[in-house]
Amino acid sequence: MDNFSFSLPETSLLFGKGTLGQVGERAKRHGSHALLVTGKGSMKKLGFLQKAEKSLKDAGLKVTVFEGVEPNPTADTVNRGMKLGRDKGCDVVVAIGGGSAIDAAKAMAVGIGHADEDIWPYVVREKETTNRTLPVVAIPSTSGTGSHVTWYTVITNSKGEKVAYSSKFIYPKESIVDLGIVSAMPQGVTAETGFDALAHVMESYLSAGASPVTDLLCLRAMELIAQNLPRAYADGKDMDARYNMALADTYAGMCITPSRTIMVHAMGNVVSGIYPHISHGRALACLTGPVMRFNIEKGDEKIIARYCDVARALGEDVEDIDKETALKSVDGVLKLLRAVDIGTSMKNCGAKESDVERLTDYAIRYGAGAMGCNPVKASRKEVIQIYKESF
Repeated sequence: MDNFSFSLPETSLLFGKGTLGQVGERAKRHGSHALLVTGKGSMKKLGFLQKAEKSLKDAGLKVTVFEGVEPNPTADTVNRGMKLGRDKGCDVVVAIGGGSAIDAAKAMAVGIGHADEDIWPYVVREKETTNRTLPVVAIPSTSGTGSHVTWYTVITNSKGEKVAYSSKFIYPKESIVDLGIVSAMPQGVTAETGFDALAHVMESYLSAGASPVTDLLCLRAMELIAQNLPRAYADGKDMDARYNMALADTYAGMCITPSRTIMVHAMGNVVSGIYPHISHGRALACLTGPVMRFNIEKGDEKIIARYCDVARALGEDVEDIDKETALKSVDGVLKLLRAVDIGTSMKNCGAKESDVERLTDYAIRYGAGAMGCNPVKASRKEVIQIYKESF
């Protein structure tokens, strides 16, 4: 029997269809002038940005809109949003969009609240994040990053260094999951963000920080994703599948804060920092199999049993608890990836094997927390070999 700790943030979650219309009343609890942060145009094109802005204004808030957050948000983008919010006197930050928009909004909330011009010292913890951080309201447009219920934000600098930064002060105060928004996800985004959610819960379940509480959520989320991601991918208007994927994503976000992710995320995060055109979910798809095989080969009986649990949750037939059976978990992952047309070759994604040393250095330096939670400790040489296997 192992001791464990578990806590939930002060995030108020509103989940269902048509919930976007309540963002004004929710945001009004925390401020009077909202910085409304979004991505490069999909939320505006689909009309959701305008609906959010109207709800905020109808509730009596002033609204300043910041558009253009890119995938893998950069420190430069965050700094521009911080300056705008500070100059306009914003006192609450509302994000609508994918994980990148929410991550950028969290970081902007830090910079505005601390009256600073550069977010990077906070990301690398040279400066302390405090309760001066502005409150955040998060409205996700995808089912995969879990950012609407986590204390994480992931920011990339001009050198391609992508860092996952956490603080209890950047938990969203309000989180609104509107099924009408997530059902508008295009097929490719559905697949890649859905796999990100699966990676979150598989890794949380294998993490050294796993607990009996997160175990329950992880196993249920794996089942939901295995059963519903192919359905959501095939038919974006399948509302039952969309509901279950949004639920699984929320479970995943609730798990990765207390349990943390493992080596897959440490290695995957830095890929899209160096190669911005490679989505986070696709990078994880390339690395998950090699990391799973490494952990199973080097793991003890407890780890083997856990991978057997993963295999069972993914729908594989599990009778024995041994390495051969544990490897069925890899089969389950690969079947799911094929069902949603995600490849597993880093080379085919456009990465270069000549960058493996750099990727390894960044993963070890900036992913130390996740590397430390991996159930099997990996040497630098072993990390290099795993990267090579992903090509």
